Amino acid sequence: MPPSRPPAADLILGIPGENPGEAALRKYAGARNKSGLETRRWVEEGDQLLKAKGITARVAGRPVVSPKLGDQLLTALHGEGPAPAGFEDVLRDLKTKMAQETADMLAADPSFSKRMLPGPDYFPRMWKLPKKTPGGRPQVGSKPFFFKQRSDLS
Repeated sequence: MPPSRPPAADLILGIPGENPGEAALRKYAGARNKSGLETRRWVEEGDQLLKAKGITARVAGRPVVSPKLGDQLLTALHGEGPAPAGFEDVLRDLKTKMAQETADMLAADPSFSKRMLPGPDYFPRMWKLPKKTPGGRPQVGSKPFFFKQRSDLS
C-alpha cells in the first residue's frame, strides 16, 4: 500500500517539471471530463431503457415520453402513485440515479441540503429575480439569487 499523503498533495503532484498551476488545471479538466462521461453514460442507459419500452418519439435525438406518461412517472418517482405498467424498471433506474445524485451533492457540500433543500417536495422553480441595484461593485458576501426565496408563480 502506498504511503498516505495529504489531499492537497494531489493538486501539486504532476509531471516532473510541470508548472503546478497547469498540473492542477489538467487534473481538474480530467475529473470534469470523467464526470461528463459518467453523465453521458447515465443518459444513454436511460435512452436504451425507453427504447426497449417502445418509446419512439424523439427530440434532438433523445427519446421523449408523452406528457401523460411523464406525469405518471414523476408521480410514481415521488411516491404519490404506482409506476405505469411495464415501466417499473425505468422507475427503479430513475430512483437509483436520483439517490446517487443526492449522495454526490451531499458528499461535495454537506450543508447544501440545509440551504437549498428546505422541504421534501423541492423542485427547481422560478426564482424571484434579485432587486435591481445601482451600478458599482457588488457587496462581498451577499446571498446569491438562487439561495433567495422562490417565487410562488410555479
